[in-house]
Amino acid sequence: MTLEMDFIRIHMLLSPIDIRCRDLDFDWPPPERIYMGQDGEIREARPGDDEECIFVCTNRSALSDEAADHPNLMRGAEYHYASIVEGVE
Repeated sequence: MTLEMDFIRIHMLLSPIDIRCRDLDFDWPPPERIYMGQDGEIREARPGDDEECIFVCTNRSALSDEAADHPNLMRGAEYHYASIVEGVE
């Protein structure tokens, strides 16, 4: 179940960006790998996508739906460049 404040944090080269899962139509938990296109499109990665545009989930909140459904809590997932995390050449 995706809650109102569930978000992903994408670590870009200069600074991270946070986006709510609902704004991306991502269910919780979000995908392991995401694609960020040159036009700003963000979606689940597909086979054949340019590896330089792929981000891999490196950390994800383990809160259950019940525990996270609290006004003072948010759960998130962090993404880093696949080429850095996986050593893709």
